[in-house]
Amino acid sequence: MIYSTVRTVKHIVAGISLATASLVMVLPSYAEVPVVDSTPYGRSGGQAAPARGYQGGSGAALFVQLEELQQEVLSLRGLVEQQAYLIKRMQQEQKDRYIDLDRRISDLAASGGSVSGSKNTGVQQPVDASATSDKEKDEYNSAFQLIRQKRFDDALTALKAFVQTYPSGAYTDNAYYWQGEVYLAQNQLEPAKDAFTQVINKFPQSSKLPGAIYKLGRVYFQLGDKKQAKHYLEKVTKEFPDAAAANLAAAFLKQVN
Repeated sequence: MIYSTVRTVKHIVAGISLATASLVMVLPSYAEVPVVDSTPYGRSGGQAAPARGYQGGSGAALFVQLEELQQEVLSLRGLVEQQAYLIKRMQQEQKDRYIDLDRRISDLAASGGSVSGSKNTGVQQPVDASATSDKEKDEYNSAFQLIRQKRFDDALTALKAFVQTYPSGAYTDNAYYWQGEVYLAQNQLEPAKDAFTQVINKFPQSSKLPGAIYKLGRVYFQLGDKKQAKHYLEKVTKEFPDAAAANLAAAFLKQVN
């Protein structure tokens, strides 16, 4: 949408600039049009002498139009610059989200894969294979592998199917959490909010809880709700002070306040 706006504004600026240039070219020649006394010779008793100058209010009106067009060009150029800045910032934020997602995926892979642990810890703990079926484990690992391959749309489809098949499974909290991460990386804020909220509401003992609360605070901030953002960020720092997410939340609170 912003790209379309920028293109439209650029076309308008170009059009107005062309019109302004045309007026600038017309005005000098227009100023030289002779003003001749139209009084008949018979009545004046002599020959009329031509004079040069502007023809009444027409020249003044053109100058006013020129001034207005110049102001519009300046205003629209400012709008183009503003939109370009917003696009650049959005692109950087998008890049930062993907970098953050890559880092989290790499950290999880290095720690041995998918986990589910106890409350008050941000440390990923391996799930005991005996606590869940091999089929459930394989399906979750397959879905997570799609994230590692950056096949995000396929990963979301697989994760959604997983939570429907295993609504109370050993990996369901992780599946919701990673849905939120992928949605957030794609700047789909409402689905991201819903996914992180599922972790918070349904899995109060999950090791993903501190991270989900922190991410939910970030989502609310991006949605423009600073009050809710502050609520969740402070919640992490107070309830999970030893979690890695608490440090991230404390740092991000400086932007919110």
